Amino acid sequence: MKVKANAADYNVHLEYIAAVKAACGSVEGAEERLREAREALAARFPLPEDVWEDWINEEESAAGILEEGIAKVEALYRRALNDYISVDLCKHFCQFSEKVHAPAKTREVYEFVLDLAGAHVTEGAALWDALREFEESLLQLQEESASVATVSRVFQRQLSIPLTGMEECMHAYEGWAAKHQIAVPNDLLTGAYPKALDLLHTLLPFEEQIKDSGNVNEPNYSKLDSWHAYLSFEEQLPEGRRSIQRCRTLHERAVRVYILLPDLWSGYATYLEERMAERQVTPAAVTQLYRRAVRNCNTSGALWSGLICALENSATTAAEIDGTVDVALSSGLATKEDFLEVLNAFVDSARRALNGTAERNTAFRTTCEKAVGFLQQYAPPWETELQRHWAAIEAKHFRNCDRFRELCESVVHARHAEVALWLEYINLERTYGSEANARALFKRAVAAVTDYPAQLYMAWLQFERECGQLASYLDIKHQLAKKLVDETQRQAKLAEAQQRHQKRQQPVRRDKPQMGEAAEPPRKKQRFSGSAEDAPAAATPSVKPRPSSNPQTVFVSNLRFAMQENDIRDVFSKFGTIVAVRHVAKKGYGFVQFDTEASAKQALSLDGTDVGGRPINVKPTKEHPVKWNETQPEKDKAEGGAPSAEANPAERGQRLHRGFGVPPPTRTVEQEARTLFLTNLSFKAMEADVMEAFAQSDVKEVRVVRDLHGKSKGYAYVEFVTPEAATAGLSLDHTVIAGRAVKLRHSTPPERKAHAVQMEAAVVAPQAEAAEEKQTLQMVPRALKAKPPTQ
Repeated sequence: MKVKANAADYNVHLEYIAAVKAACGSVEGAEERLREAREALAARFPLPEDVWEDWINEEESAAGILEEGIAKVEALYRRALNDYISVDLCKHFCQFSEKVHAPAKTREVYEFVLDLAGAHVTEGAALWDALREFEESLLQLQEESASVATVSRVFQRQLSIPLTGMEECMHAYEGWAAKHQIAVPNDLLTGAYPKALDLLHTLLPFEEQIKDSGNVNEPNYSKLDSWHAYLSFEEQLPEGRRSIQRCRTLHERAVRVYILLPDLWSGYATYLEERMAERQVTPAAVTQLYRRAVRNCNTSGALWSGLICALENSATTAAEIDGTVDVALSSGLATKEDFLEVLNAFVDSARRALNGTAERNTAFRTTCEKAVGFLQQYAPPWETELQRHWAAIEAKHFRNCDRFRELCESVVHARHAEVALWLEYINLERTYGSEANARALFKRAVAAVTDYPAQLYMAWLQFERECGQLASYLDIKHQLAKKLVDETQRQAKLAEAQQRHQKRQQPVRRDKPQMGEAAEPPRKKQRFSGSAEDAPAAATPSVKPRPSSNPQTVFVSNLRFAMQENDIRDVFSKFGTIVAVRHVAKKGYGFVQFDTEASAKQALSLDGTDVGGRPINVKPTKEHPVKWNETQPEKDKAEGGAPSAEANPAERGQRLHRGFGVPPPTRTVEQEARTLFLTNLSFKAMEADVMEAFAQSDVKEVRVVRDLHGKSKGYAYVEFVTPEAATAGLSLDHTVIAGRAVKLRHSTPPERKAHAVQMEAAVVAPQAEAAEEKQTLQMVPRALKAKPPTQ
């Protein structure tokens, strides 16, 4: 039952296999259940080598001499070697074949394993030695198919490949040839053997560098650069020294150790695709590699995209490609870019299948609708990328103006400020629509574009030169000149603002002049006569009032950007009379001020309520952080407006911490201890779904993290009543919620590294001291400073 509920959990499968294996011999039917458990794991993931060995040994013991059992064992060997290339497993396969097959069949098995691992520089010689021993034993038994020439050919093939122990192998060949009174071929002695030996000496330093790389369970990632260097060297060898078989074996060795790195699989696939273009590798081999890759790295959009292209290249049916896409979309892709890459490959495959028939046209549109609908639901606004491509196909292939205009309108509606999208729309309209519509689009774009308006005017000017009249051309020309001036001024202001910002970020230095340097001349003291009581009071710095000082005001965030001030009033009017609403529309937050404090407290009940498709946050304004340079607590102000010496250092440190751009901690250690971080959450899941899954636990609050559009990001925080309840909640790890097995861990953030803390202290401390010194000097008049007593 646990395996069914956590079918996507690799470790759950392994635990179940171990439990069933322990029950074999004591529980009836356990052997069959063990076989089913192994098949269930193999259907989703590559099996570990020890699991393959146990399975093969058990099936081999049960096979006996029955042909059906022998065929089953042989199929298991081939499946295991498809997951991992293991020289030991290859040797066991050959030994099994020697026991149950005729010599001809055994030779086929040897050729199969030699093609897989015979070029392994450090271990491949063991397979060649085994084949030679097999042929020599047949020769001694005077087998009809055995001959001295066959054994000699095995020697020659082995000595033509750069393998460790080549010198010993040559000595053995010379002795064996003398015993059987044959000569060692001269072309081997002067050609293939010295070349292979020279290449071996070149490769051995690379082999030394990749030693101690670990294994699939504990890979040593510090050796990864050495693997990349070795692979690059092999692939760039000149013709005559380069070997496809040796390169493939090296790639197989790399992905066996670093089996969860998509980049290594992608590099291997790219190499095979290049060889396929040279007709040295079949499309089926490339497809098989991609199938293995996505079994190990099922969250990589690039690998799934490659598999879709490989299936298309292998003349696979559209139904199988559809099924592959469905599996990819439900495999837990890592990012929105991964989803887009898979769906782009899906749409491109459907486009290449167009042949002018209505059936293929309908199939293409169905594919596009499916892809766009998926992105609209789970990864907005990425659907616009597919809609742009779809619109171009509708215009170029189908000449459907209404459809491409509908798609382009959706794109510019969602991303109206980008000039590139408007120009794409206009170019399609010019080519496949009408000039009048294109001119109308230019007018609409001018009012919407904000990123590069000058570029839009330049394109419009070129359009009028080619299609317009003199009056329209001159009008656009004048508008372009004005826009260029405006753009120049805007860029100058932006550069000036950035320069001011950089100056503010620089720490204040008050170094004393060094030896030999001229000291800064002292400022002229301002004369003052009279008593201290008559001294003018220090000017109190003006503080801009904020709503945070009013208990009758609430802070509202996570508002939809389309909401207006009247919409906010409608939402909060039921709690009392609203005095004022301050709405920052571009940032999605605002302040609502009531006539009484009681009304403000009642309005807090709306916290987490869905308004317009997004859960809004309603908090007291005192919880809204304020900047250091905007306000100060009353207890931290002295009579003259300067920070008093008795101010709380912790509070001042927190404000300085926030003032220099580092957010202060907002959660206590106890709160973190009773909060769990939940990942791999279905994008469809809501807070209620998570609460239902944890119904038996003491859950205080669930918060699903959402993006600016209110869509789930696929993770959440679950806060429990006590830390003990949170620890107990970890037992629900891999619980299926809304069709996906979630993962749980404590949300306690990792401790910051020591060097990072030191770096921050080195920057913040001098700035803080300089800030205090500057404030003190500014706030206290020079005439009132205490003077040292005269002697």
